[in-house]
Amino acid sequence: MRPGGPPPALVPISALDPVVDVVSRSDRRARQQADPRQRRAIGVSQHDWPALQNPEYSGFGRGSICEVSTMTYSHPMRESDRISAASGEPPRPVAQYLRMSSEHQRYSFANQKAAMQEYAEARNLIVVRSYLDPAKSGLTLRKRKGLQKLISDSVQGNASFKEVLVYDVSRWGRFQDHDESATYEFLCRSAGVGVRYCFEPFDNDGSPMSAIMKHIKRVMAADYSAALSERIHRAQLYQARLGFKQGGSMTYGVRRMLVDKDGNLRFLLDHGERKGLQTDRVIYVPGPDEELDVVRRIFRMFVTERWSISAITRTLNSEGVIGARGKPWNDSRVRYILGNELFIGNYVYNRTTRKLQNPTTRNPPEAWLRVKVMDPVVSPRIFHAAARTFGANRGYGYHKKDMLKALKRLVREGQPLTTKLIDQCPYTPTSVSYTKHFGCLKNAFDAIGYVKPNFTWKKRPRRGLSNEHILAGLRRIHAANGYITGSLISMDLDLPHSGYIRVRFGSLLKAYDAAGLTTTRSQVMIDARARAKVERPVWGSAMA
Repeated sequence: MRPGGPPPALVPISALDPVVDVVSRSDRRARQQADPRQRRAIGVSQHDWPALQNPEYSGFGRGSICEVSTMTYSHPMRESDRISAASGEPPRPVAQYLRMSSEHQRYSFANQKAAMQEYAEARNLIVVRSYLDPAKSGLTLRKRKGLQKLISDSVQGNASFKEVLVYDVSRWGRFQDHDESATYEFLCRSAGVGVRYCFEPFDNDGSPMSAIMKHIKRVMAADYSAALSERIHRAQLYQARLGFKQGGSMTYGVRRMLVDKDGNLRFLLDHGERKGLQTDRVIYVPGPDEELDVVRRIFRMFVTERWSISAITRTLNSEGVIGARGKPWNDSRVRYILGNELFIGNYVYNRTTRKLQNPTTRNPPEAWLRVKVMDPVVSPRIFHAAARTFGANRGYGYHKKDMLKALKRLVREGQPLTTKLIDQCPYTPTSVSYTKHFGCLKNAFDAIGYVKPNFTWKKRPRRGLSNEHILAGLRRIHAANGYITGSLISMDLDLPHSGYIRVRFGSLLKAYDAAGLTTTRSQVMIDARARAKVERPVWGSAMA
């Protein structure tokens, strides 16, 4: 009600079209008293719902009273619906599709159901089937079982209805490709099932104006998600710069501390717990001393004592050391500890990006955000030594461009490239890493334009070899090197790949036994560890 103006007229809702969308403003206190579920059921916003002080009209919905301004808006009603509602014919069966995108929208389904129920009753329609997608994003069709079932029933002719009610265009989907939304609607319409958007300012009747309005609404729905995603990403970057944790699981050796808006510490969050107030924030703090001792031990075993990740895993599990969230250790958990910069006090954010349900993309290192959030658990020297071990000897975390750059540097030293030379080089990944990234060493050599002198690539034999020929080759490799491994077998071009021999004989140990090279798995591991201690370069000389 505007100050100084005449009071608006009070008219019953039943005198208008069944659903009223815009009403005049009233006082704030009475608006807060309105039941949001009943208010939203007829499509009226909180700011536009008037105060109803008259006890005679305390109900909401049909027959209740509201203040209506001169700009009253009513949803369009088809002429066929008016005739059907006035003729007393039996209600026509329809289905309804409901979607809410977040579990926090606890009343979204109730609002949509109540609103579409009132819409259907006013048009002599009856809802006979409901398709639900609770807490599902509208960006893709993936994981939306309700919409998939609706399209399937329509296309296969299993639908007992001719129309489906949808609250508005955004509930159908916020597809970033606008034609995708139109495609799913076309599939239903071509099967004889029309789509009605109950609370849009147009009737989806196929007219040119309806098509234009519907496309605009689809663009608006998609743009809302894209703009919201960008705003959230910028806000997360800002919060990360301040040292606040941005999602993710709890890390072994580190705990999450809840702080209030003034920066005062509140309490530690356990696994699965989340903050309850929007103004609260989460920071990292060091975990229990026994976990920190295990972290320091893992770094010491890997860097100083030259243990492999598998050996570290077996040792921790055999000693009964409990991992993160009470689970046993595995190679990936140990590898995560060795590569986590939190243990030198750095919170690294924005390594990867995943927006609008698209595949996760890895950001370049210059886009990463590093913030000092706590005191280091291990010294930076030990941590970077572990990182060099990952890069130099195992090829973890390498891009193809960096691998080729290291290979060119090795070529400039003037020695012919060999598998052994690459494996012994302190700044290149192993030859196996090049094979995994490029398919084979020849492809890596071709990528840098390197041609090995007086050497032609041979095809590796696979078929037509007898067992005796393969076993003789195994004995030859053992005699030449003093030991035998799967890598040595794979590098020998006169023999099949070690994987082929493993399949043919059941295992490499069985092949060794057949060749008279009797050994055990534990002895193989002991010998490999002893060779690694002898062959690996000293870190000081490698760094020099």
